[in-house]
Amino acid sequence: LRDAPRHRSVPHCILKRGRRASRTACDAERRTIVEITACRRGAAR
Repeated sequence: LRDAPRHRSVPHCILKRGRRASRTACDAERRTIVEITACRRGAAR
């Protein structure tokens, strides 16, 4: 359940930073989040 709140908080920070700069930051953050969730899912199994 800890991953769920992070996903929702990410877009909020992006909106505050700005749409242009958010694209690069969003991609970087999304990739890290995806990797963390993927690693956690693999470790859980």
